[in-house]
Amino acid sequence: MKVMTPDIVLSFVLWLRKTRQSLARRLLFRMKDLQQISIWDTGESGGFFHHYDNQHERSTYTACEYPASRHNSTQYFSESGLPLHRPQAYNFTNNSKQYPLLGTAQIITCPRCGGSGQVTCSGCGGSGRVAGTNSEGRSTSVTCSSCGGSGNQRCSRCSGEGRLLTYTSKDYIWKHTVDNEPILSSVTNRRSVRGLITKTHKKGGSYKIEEFRREEIIEATGVYNGRIEALVEYARNEAVKKEQQIADRFGTVLFQRRERFYIPLGFINLFVAKRYGQYFVAGNLASRLSHSPPVPWSRLKLLGWFAVGISISMLVAIFRGYLVLAQRDLRLLTIGLGLVLFFALLRFFRDFFVQYPKTWLIFDDDGLGGWLFVHLMVQAISLTRKGKLLDPCYTDLFHLPEPNTRKSRNSFFCTIETLKMDNPDEQSGSRQKAQQRQTTELFLVSQRALAMFTSEIQEVAQNIQTFIWVMSQSPVVETDNCIANLLKAQSPETRKNLRLILITNQTNLGLSVNEFPQTQAYLSGEQITLHSLPLSEAFQCLQQGKLSPETEKTLNFLVEMVQPSTVLQPNSPPTDQLSHQEEQS
Repeated sequence: MKVMTPDIVLSFVLWLRKTRQSLARRLLFRMKDLQQISIWDTGESGGFFHHYDNQHERSTYTACEYPASRHNSTQYFSESGLPLHRPQAYNFTNNSKQYPLLGTAQIITCPRCGGSGQVTCSGCGGSGRVAGTNSEGRSTSVTCSSCGGSGNQRCSRCSGEGRLLTYTSKDYIWKHTVDNEPILSSVTNRRSVRGLITKTHKKGGSYKIEEFRREEIIEATGVYNGRIEALVEYARNEAVKKEQQIADRFGTVLFQRRERFYIPLGFINLFVAKRYGQYFVAGNLASRLSHSPPVPWSRLKLLGWFAVGISISMLVAIFRGYLVLAQRDLRLLTIGLGLVLFFALLRFFRDFFVQYPKTWLIFDDDGLGGWLFVHLMVQAISLTRKGKLLDPCYTDLFHLPEPNTRKSRNSFFCTIETLKMDNPDEQSGSRQKAQQRQTTELFLVSQRALAMFTSEIQEVAQNIQTFIWVMSQSPVVETDNCIANLLKAQSPETRKNLRLILITNQTNLGLSVNEFPQTQAYLSGEQITLHSLPLSEAFQCLQQGKLSPETEKTLNFLVEMVQPSTVLQPNSPPTDQLSHQEEQS
């Protein structure tokens, strides 16, 4: 059965939403830091989980010594023909067996008793009497209870026989051991992730593989990434080292049942409050797990809860009479706890009214149109100096995806900051001053991801008030149906403030809002705007380093869409009018 790997960025967006809405985190963490999260790298790799059942065998030579009478009942074996009762294949067991070797048996005089079978009593030293007390409690000597007054004991080494049987025995020990070993590449070889891989495997988030083959992993999981090749080679080397460790630990391995499992692993490297963190998603959809990035603890909040605990304990102790304080000490303690609680309440109040960035949900149908839109938007903001990309090193934005292939991204996430200027008409940038800043999170989802992760994307879309749909190849009816399904998951209150922006290429010029009847069942015509933008041509102009007038107009339009003061006019000109105006320009 093919395992569907989770979408890393989608999982991260869901985590971010739940974290921002979590009451427990608001009470303990600095939620203000979640206003701005910078992503600088993403990747899909994986981890291997090995399960080894080992049957070990170890043999040793032992010098044995018994009373001489045992010679007649002892069976001796030739070392070359030992009737070994080894465990059968995959019949794992713990057992041991001793084989006396033929030709090594000897009958000797017991060196301890000299052949007499008697030794001096250790309790009385051979006198037969020891110190004791009589019935009146006085010290006296009594008969030794160990030897009965004879002063001698039976030799424990030869059991009183006076002679010993000695021989060499070959001992075999069979032991069953189990080894569970998570294997990660050196890039993500962290203790927390190793534990995550183990936990994911136990919950069924892995699948069995036969060999370390790159094609096998890609075919089963659909993960296409350059890190897979290095990961497979690393896992091969680690597996060889592990098997050598197993062999060296307890002896020869008779047989071994070896199972190998692959766990898809996605990771995002990010900054939270200028601190480096990583977010991990391991396993398939049924057992998705994550390792949260470092949301900093709030020291004031922790001190506040500590002050609350001290205050309650102090009140109880004073009421019960366990604590008696002077009036001066009580006053100082009350003032100190009051100040701590005051500043902690300020932190609580500030974090409970944090305004998080707005999210734009951007869809496309080929894995390329939405990427072009986001890329042009970021470039336009940078060129006009009206904002910046807050994700500093997110290189995925600058690699052109291949549409409708496994190399095209299912989702993409970045954060931009736009500025409102005091003098927007001034040509000199030195006179422009930022009066207002607005942070917007752009979450790009392809139609393929929408088909695979419908419920998760509907959950993300519940509170989003801006939808952008980039149409390239899909029929209008299919696009209309997809939009209607997303709008159906939203509440009527959210839909009242929703705006839907439909963007088409120049090849799709005959469209109008009336061709989306299912969408209009949830949104009014004033909430829907339709625009024609030459995304591909604009991107080619940017690649050549030249901006045509049409490209500049497109870039200026994209910048105006994300300006803090921008309000989309409900009565936007239809598509054919926009294209006619572009031809005139």
